[in-house]
Amino acid sequence: MKKITLSIAALLCFTFANAQETTEGGFNNGDVFITGSVGFGSNETFENKTDSFTFSPAVVKFFTSNIAAGLSLQYGSSKVEEYDGSNITNKATTLGITAFGRYYFTP
Repeated sequence: MKKITLSIAALLCFTFANAQETTEGGFNNGDVFITGSVGFGSNETFENKTDSFTFSPAVVKFFTSNIAAGLSLQYGSSKVEEYDGSNITNKATTLGITAFGRYYFTP
């Protein structure tokens, strides 16, 4: 049963991969795209517990088909609770802006 299920899954993957259209590659002058990331982390030891959250959206504009520039906003938050009997909770928030440039190599 396991082999049949894996065979069907592989067949479906190849079918979807084969159905993709071919296009005239990449980005063009004036194209804009939005990207970003979201993260969450948690770590607990005998001394403390740490929770963190990050969010980083970015906007990128192409000036040629290979050269792009963009802005990224970073937001981060973390909280540390100490278990040593003092019941101290430390909180931190970070905020930042990054400008960047990229060159894309195309075949």
